[in-house]
Amino acid sequence: MFCLVKPECRHASASSRPGHATGSDHIYTEITKRRAQASDRARIEAFQAAALRIHAKHHYARPVIDRYIAEAGTMPADMLSEGRLFVLEYQGDILATGGWRWKADDGSATTGLQTDTPRQPGPLAGTYAEISALYVDPFFARIGLASWLIATLEADIARLGLTDVRIAATLTGLPLCQKNGYQPYRLSPVALTDGTEFQTVAVAKALARHNKPGTVHL
Repeated sequence: MFCLVKPECRHASASSRPGHATGSDHIYTEITKRRAQASDRARIEAFQAAALRIHAKHHYARPVIDRYIAEAGTMPADMLSEGRLFVLEYQGDILATGGWRWKADDGSATTGLQTDTPRQPGPLAGTYAEISALYVDPFFARIGLASWLIATLEADIARLGLTDVRIAATLTGLPLCQKNGYQPYRLSPVALTDGTEFQTVAVAKALARHNKPGTVHL
């Protein structure tokens, strides 16, 4: 099985659980956050696939997980090129990933800002932000890394004036999304070529608008 973290890193994670403040503080002071680069793709995809197989095994059959990874991938292909995928690392090892992309209401990708009124730039009407590629190393689950990433992504989204944020949550990740204020609004199954489906739930959240017109900085 793909090794997600070094053995010593796994040992440290055990002391990072709630009730072990000293260990948690140690881990957090050494975690780095950065935007992923195109050169990271192979390493990130291997991490994401391994994390999904472990986290999702209680809600999905292994063949369904494997087929979903093979057909849908672990993240949108354009997320790296757009510079909107973040990585959390500890001593050089990936602990978590998460990113977002700009989409139109019909589900297609969009470039983002309207430029008709130069003095008042803002998001195009009928667009929203979609958060995806949220994966956490199982040995570092439940210490707040996913919520940290969601907050990072929401801040990145909000600075461009977007307020409508959506996630296609796995059955495994749904409680996390709800904990962070996202509300389910429909089932969103992914059809696979063998006739099976990988079940996800569409959830949404409205962000507070922090930027006034004319203060968007790219």
